[in-house]
This record gives sequence, C-alpha cells and structure tokens, in this order.
Amino acid sequence: MTVPERQPDPAGGGSRSGGRLVPGGMGVLFFGFGLAAGILGAYTATGFLEDSAGLILSVFLSAALVVLILGVLIFALRKTILRRLFGHAEVALEQLADPLARIADRAIDRDPGGATSAARDLVSMVLARYAWISTRRWIIASLTALIAAMAALAGTALLFKQNQLISTQTDLLREQNSRIQEQTQLIQTDVQLAEASRNAELAVEITDIAAELGKVVDRVHGRGLANPFNVLDPATDLDRSLFLRIVSISRALMPYRFLDTGLHEEDSSDGLRQALQRRRDDLGDGYPKLETYFGWTDRPEGTYLVDRPASPERGQLLRVMVSSGLRNLELFTFAGLTLDHAMLKSTDLSLITAQQARLSYADFSGSYLVECDFGSAILENARFRRANISRTRFASLTADQVLPPLPPQT
Repeated sequence: MTVPERQPDPAGGGSRSGGRLVPGGMGVLFFGFGLAAGILGAYTATGFLEDSAGLILSVFLSAALVVLILGVLIFALRKTILRRLFGHAEVALEQLADPLARIADRAIDRDPGGATSAARDLVSMVLARYAWISTRRWIIASLTALIAAMAALAGTALLFKQNQLISTQTDLLREQNSRIQEQTQLIQTDVQLAEASRNAELAVEITDIAAELGKVVDRVHGRGLANPFNVLDPATDLDRSLFLRIVSISRALMPYRFLDTGLHEEDSSDGLRQALQRRRDDLGDGYPKLETYFGWTDRPEGTYLVDRPASPERGQLLRVMVSSGLRNLELFTFAGLTLDHAMLKSTDLSLITAQQARLSYADFSGSYLVECDFGSAILENARFRRANISRTRFASLTADQVLPPLPPQT
C-alpha cells in the first residue's frame, strides 16, 4: 500500500512561521518598551522618577525574583507536574516513534480502538514535551525582558537626569560668572578708592595752602571781610614757596573714579526727583509722566562709580585760589599749573582770566561762568551740562590778546 506524500500547506506553514517571534524577540520587545517608557517618564515624570526610583527598582527586582523562584520551583517539580498533567515526566524525540508506529500498525490492522489509544499517547507525549519547552522559554524570556526593561528604563532616566544636572550646573556656572564679574567690579572700585585715599592725604595740603593764602589776603587787604572780591597779584603778593606749592600740588593730584551717589546737583529738577522717588507708589501714574517730562532715569541698586576719572581736589584747589583773589591764572599756567579732570560742578566763576589753561576733561556742569576769559584754553572733552555762561570767551587768541607771560599760540 502506497501512502501519498503529504504536501506542506503554504498557508498553514506561513501562518505558523509568521506567528512566532524570532529568537530573543521578547527581550528586544521589552527593551524597546522600557526605552520608550524611560524617555516618556524622563520628559513628563522626572520628579516622579526621582522621588520613586527606589519603588520602581523594587517592583522590577520583585518581579524578577518572583519569576526566578517560579522557574526554580517548576524546574524542581517538572517531572511531578508533567506526570500528573500528561502522564509523562520526560519525553525525548526518539520516544515519539513508538506511538507513531503503533498508530500505523493499528491503522493497517483496522483497529480503531488501538489507533485511538496510540494517538492519545502521542498527543500526551507531544504536549508534555512542548509544555516543558514553552515553559522554559517563557521563564528565560521573562527574566531577560524584565532585566532589559529595567536597564533601558534606568539608563534612559539616568541619562536625562544627567542632562538635568548639567543644565543646573550651567546655571550655577552662569551665576558664578556673574559673581566673578561683580567681584571684579568691586576690586576695581577698591583700586579707585585707594587712589581716592591717596588724594585725600594730599587734600590736607590744599587746606594748608588756603590758610597761607588767607594770611596773604590779610596782609594785602587787611583783616576785614567787607570786600568779597579780593584780588591778588601772584607776581607781587605771593612768595615763591607758596607759588610753587600751588603748582606742585596741582600736578601731584591725580584723577580717579569715585563713588557716584546718584545725585545731580547741576540739575535743578533732581531735588524734586529725589523727593518724589520715595513716594512714587502714592503718585500712581504721576511719577512716570514726570519722569518722561524731565528725562529722569532710575538705575538698579548697587555700588556705582562716576563714568570717567575726575579730580575733586583740583577743583577744590581752583576754588581756594579764586576765593582768595587769585583770578589771573596765566602765571600759574606758565609755571605748569594743571587743572585737567577738575571737578567744578555747580561752581560760581566770575572775572577770571585763564588763558591757555589746562582744563581737559574738566566738569563745569551746573556752573555759572560770568565774564571769564578761557581764550585758547585746552578744554578737550570738558563738560558744560546745564551750565550758565555769560560774557565768557573761549575763542583762540591773537598774539596781541595773549596775556604775559604766556607765549602766543602758533
């Protein structure tokens, strides 16, 4: 009797092969799931991952431990379980030939009962073998998937946590750089204030000069204070030592940047600004309107220096000279008197001749200059903000206009 060969069913074979995962597919699937969950959690639940990291790790470890214990128990009791379920403890491939042979013999002998019994044994042996193989694969795949998912989730969360810490560190570095800049500014302020301290020591010399000039005024004009406009001739009224002290102290004093109080005495509206600034909350929209009208600007709180070097001591020296009656400065200028960077804000200067005077970067803001002669004076970058100037000359001088002992300008 010839038994025709059984042709494979393309549809059936394809469905069986298509329904199975490739080796390691379960681990790859769970690894991808863990990776996706880690990215999603890192973006949307970073705080939860930080606060519940121990709980999540405990859940994964507990699940892996349960699967491991279950696998050990199944491995230890596999024979008992398989014998009770299928009647066979272990089934090898060679053992499947016996029921197949009996099925064929019973079919040839036309024994339905024997063929059915042999088929039942074959099915039990196949199920027993397949059950153990599938259970073993399931245990290994579950452990692999849990470990892979835990690794993917932990790795992704740690990566995003690292990025978060780097971002925090960047913010701290930015704040540190800001602090370093503030420290640098404070160091510069200390340097400028140290120069101010040195000039303050020299300012005592200006006080001594004022005392000496007062003695000269008393000697020339008497001790009375009735005449507010004293006039001294530096060529005849001053002795040589006092004259040279005035010139030398002007050159010893150096400009520097000192603390800016934010007060603008040259601006007549600044007093109003200071008074209203403390009550700006009570003024409502009134203060912004006044601020726009007068051009006021508020600066943040902090320590500020004046915008450029200046010398209040040189300004004080000129005030002392003018108040004592030294109104003709040409002889001092010829001897080397230096008034560059002099701070002369809100100063009244009248009836002064200062031809060819060195007044670069001097600040006359808010001052009153009446009938003064600054002909051919060096006034580069001098400031006259809100200054009141009347009958004062700044033009270049011709040779016949230059007062002695100054040389004509070429």
